[in-house]
Amino acid sequence: MRRLAVATIALSLVGIVACDDSDEPKKMPMKECSEETRAETYVSGMHKKSGDHTITLVNADPGPPEREDNVWELEISTSAGPMEGATVSVTSWMPDHGHGSAVDAVVTEEGTAGSYVVDPVHFQMAGFWEVTVKVEASGIDESVVFGFCIES
Repeated sequence: MRRLAVATIALSLVGIVACDDSDEPKKMPMKECSEETRAETYVSGMHKKSGDHTITLVNADPGPPEREDNVWELEISTSAGPMEGATVSVTSWMPDHGHGSAVDAVVTEEGTAGSYVVDPVHFQMAGFWEVTVKVEASGIDESVVFGFCIES
């Protein structure tokens, strides 16, 4: 009798778990940008350091970043000066939803030494986004993250 009770309870629990949608990614509720504490305030010329590298977001068009396609101008330098010929990749990620951008960013080295253009930086929806800029050159692999809340 005790085995039957244990088996019944176990099967009931399996049924409860099977009905749960836990296989679906859990999405955090959407915050308004005015309530988002992780986001940075966009300022032309903002910069971040990683090791000996400084990555400057010289300009974002539009600025501050908005939904859909954006164009970013970056400058990458070290204590020795502008960094030319680096492999630069830019990846957008929406941590609350567990997905990246629907459009890959394309980075080209343009203009003056150490200048890179990212076109597009694509945000397909409103909410908090992390944009990772990764720099690889001469055996160095460093990255920084810019975090922005994109308005609806």
